[in-house]
Amino acid sequence: MREKESLREKILKLIVSAGYKGITQRELVGITGVSKGYLSDLIDEFEKKGLVIRYKGPGRTVVVKHVRYTHPATGKLIRIGLVKSSEYVFMPIMIKKLKEDGYNIEIIFYENVFDLTRSLSRGDVHMAMTPIYTQIAYRGFGAPIKSLKGGVLGGAYMISKEDPEDLKSHEKIYAFSSHLSTMEILTHSLMRSLRTYYQISYYRSVEEIERKILDIKSGEIISLWEPHVSKIMRIRGDLKIIPYRELFGEYHCCTLAIHENLMMGLTDYIEKIYIDSLARVRKEIDRAVGSYAEIINADKNEIMRSIDQYVYVDYIDEKILDKILSAGGGYIISKEFVRDLFI
Repeated sequence: MREKESLREKILKLIVSAGYKGITQRELVGITGVSKGYLSDLIDEFEKKGLVIRYKGPGRTVVVKHVRYTHPATGKLIRIGLVKSSEYVFMPIMIKKLKEDGYNIEIIFYENVFDLTRSLSRGDVHMAMTPIYTQIAYRGFGAPIKSLKGGVLGGAYMISKEDPEDLKSHEKIYAFSSHLSTMEILTHSLMRSLRTYYQISYYRSVEEIERKILDIKSGEIISLWEPHVSKIMRIRGDLKIIPYRELFGEYHCCTLAIHENLMMGLTDYIEKIYIDSLARVRKEIDRAVGSYAEIINADKNEIMRSIDQYVYVDYIDEKILDKILSAGGGYIISKEFVRDLFI
């Protein structure tokens, strides 16, 4: 009995690992050595449970694909990629509407926006909240992702033992940021405004940078987002923690991006729900924050305290993008790059 169970698990894992390309029944028979009849019966069972779909491939082949990698209109499953950030408090409103329309939702968490946007470009998730700058950079390399209008302004902070002006006294400043992100754009902008030599090191996870903050030295700055900044404020009340908005004014952070191939035909539908959720979040803030805190396993009060740092809008302002990209000096992406690729 256990042997059959292991074989079933192996076959399902093979289907999952095939990703959005799927795997043919012939390939599954060849890999596992089971009979065509046994495999066909097993795939029938998986289909009835809503785990896979089966469709005709080239010639006489039959392709099997796990529902997480199917078009949502077929599999009725939408995979959403997120990093843990306070700014996505509108997400429970959006998820509720999608569920009301018959979709199952699976949320996948990532340590950083670089890895998340890469997963979106590969089709591991159907949609993701990531910085507009990260999306534009990936699209420049041909990733099949589309940025939807609307999103979030603000939410990032610089953390240091000194005020920005005092940092100028150092011959060289050591900065820490997440890679290919709003944090990196803002870090470059700050360093250029100080007109001093600097070096940026990149962290891959919040846990990694939180350990660094506990041992931050003079002449170092760290760029970080909420709700992690509120946590740091409790632990290190002696640090200078300044919203980047105070230094550079408004700036775009994250917007919703979708995988163009996996979401073909659903763009307008998703965008409408997304924009509506952004518009409603302030009116439903208590309920939204409570639900979202449960989703990301964070302290509700910390999220509520940090929410004022965010502005929810239904547009992407190219002038705001131009301003912050000019301040950043063209690092990561240039203004011309945005004009060529911006939707």
